[in-house]
Amino acid sequence: MSKSIGENNMVCTLNDRDFNEREQYVRKALLPYVVNIEVTDAKASRTTDLPLGVKLIFSESSELRNQVESFVAMESQCCGFLTFTITPPEEGLMLMIEGSLEAKSTLDTWIAYVARAEAESNNEAID
Repeated sequence: MSKSIGENNMVCTLNDRDFNEREQYVRKALLPYVVNIEVTDAKASRTTDLPLGVKLIFSESSELRNQVESFVAMESQCCGFLTFTITPPEEGLMLMIEGSLEAKSTLDTWIAYVARAEAESNNEAID
């Protein structure tokens, strides 16, 4: 979720208010349940057609799966330059977000969100 990405000017189609609401939704409804994050980076290859990706692994629950599915439906409409894949129920709950090299700043935003959520969670555990 980033308003403008890369040199090819990939743009999120949300207006500022909707973008801020979506960001708050992600921070409150999804990120606290991320238990692991993996990053796929195409830097090791010289080709730019390999996808970059962020894999979010969640604690499993049917309610959370519904929230992730709703999020993917919403996000697919405004960020058509990204691909979203949710694992089948029997394999746990994982969301893979992939994009081209031009979408790297959006994927970096996801990594930053997860890192911030983890830090906030750790701070709450200390208090």
